[in-house]
Amino acid sequence: MAIFKHCPTLIMLIFQLICMSILACALSSANITNSTGSNAKFAKPDVTDSHWRQVPHEYGVYFYDNHTLDKHWEHIGRELPISRHPEVLNSYQIKFSDTDARLPISAETETIRLIRSDPNVELVSEKYWQQLWLGEETIVDHPATPEFISSHQNNSRWLTEVRQPNAPWPLTHISSVIKNTRDTDYTFIQTAGAGVNVYVLDTGLSRDLHDTDPMRYRYGAFPL
Repeated sequence: MAIFKHCPTLIMLIFQLICMSILACALSSANITNSTGSNAKFAKPDVTDSHWRQVPHEYGVYFYDNHTLDKHWEHIGRELPISRHPEVLNSYQIKFSDTDARLPISAETETIRLIRSDPNVELVSEKYWQQLWLGEETIVDHPATPEFISSHQNNSRWLTEVRQPNAPWPLTHISSVIKNTRDTDYTFIQTAGAGVNVYVLDTGLSRDLHDTDPMRYRYGAFPL
């Protein structure tokens, strides 16, 4: 009789144990899913601005430090037709098109999977671009990552990139994506800043300040 008397309590305890087991399994499954996703090395940007548009069938591939393109080709077993900024050594851009027999759209999924198989590939990212309004009836297309545009890119989606030779030293360092040494070229977007007025107030630094240690500074960036 004692067993039957406590039967409702036992049933409730068993039910609670079953619910806790189901919850634990669900949490474990969610953790496994998140872990797998974080190691996939594939990024689809969280674009909340409606002005951003995906560039179909175009991707950016980024390496970890000290990885090279030659090592990448060796790992995946083939060399792919890519575009690359001459000064950016740790990334490249790849585009699939039915007009290119080397990279048809039908091979996109398999090729991206092959690229991601390289453990030294840090990220494979879809590319996005945005339209900018620069005044009355002036709308231009702007890429999400302009610093990686190939100088040979000939596509209406990209802004016109201009290279000025023998530019002053500060300008060459502004447009350099790596530590600049002897490069005197200044690369910039031709229509950047159109319709915008900029005022700069440079107060400078007087070398004649008596309360300043003169050993802490010198003229220019080159030895005198």
